[in-house]
Amino acid sequence: MAKIMEGQAEVNELTIVLPYLPVRELSPNASRRCPEGLKIKLRQELKEIAYYCIIDARNRWEKTEHREWKTLEKAKLFYTFVFPVKRQHDADNLISAMKVAQDTLVLAQIIKDDNVKALKMMQPVVKVSAELAPLTIMEVREVLR
Repeated sequence: MAKIMEGQAEVNELTIVLPYLPVRELSPNASRRCPEGLKIKLRQELKEIAYYCIIDARNRWEKTEHREWKTLEKAKLFYTFVFPVKRQHDADNLISAMKVAQDTLVLAQIIKDDNVKALKMMQPVVKVSAELAPLTIMEVREVLR
């Protein structure tokens, strides 16, 4: 939620906490097993939750920084997934299942676009905490160049 110094310039960063983990039914591997109607319903529900969490994070940032959030032209997106138990996870599937939340960053005007030129996806981090899980943390960091 703070500014980071990159060289001599300040870089804006927004931390968004989502109270859920990637939904298995929205993973690319679940495409044949999951009815399309269920996928549509899940996407809509997760979009609404993500939008609320993103707007809340932006409002907190604006209150702390005493200025309005400026939609980022270029950014890096970092994911941290907090699971209740330790097991193997496929990074690509985790990120793919979060596409709805990623699209909502554009809808909420945090980032201008989520194409590959405007948004760089960073390697996700997986943590284990029975107390905190389920949780997904999205960190959006401005890229100046």
